[in-house]
Amino acid sequence: MRILSFLLFISSFTLAQSQNSTNLLTEKAPCTFEMTVEQLTAKELNFKCEELFDNKSFGIEKFRIKFRGSASIPVKGNTLNAKSHMIAKKLKVGDYVTIFHVENLIVNGTKSQEFSTLNIKIIEP
Repeated sequence: MRILSFLLFISSFTLAQSQNSTNLLTEKAPCTFEMTVEQLTAKELNFKCEELFDNKSFGIEKFRIKFRGSASIPVKGNTLNAKSHMIAKKLKVGDYVTIFHVENLIVNGTKSQEFSTLNIKIIEP
């Protein structure tokens, strides 16, 4: 009986994990944003993608940012904090940055939570 209970627990845990993975994929923005280091480190982060919001630009607030080779960094506002700004200044062409756990998307002054992960490709240092 213990073995059966254990197998049921493992199968339900595996099913929950696969559903969480699917949710993460559906919360990802449908495009990779190409930005310069200057745009990424600007006073206010703005994004634009043809597939989103009728090609209108949008901002974000309260998120985590991940640079290759470093731990993710929490950001409270809509611009990079000192730690993430310092790392971003060292990015090179072709580097990728991931912004995730975005709390709010801001489109035309209205907050939304349509997706929570943005992938950024650096196109100029």
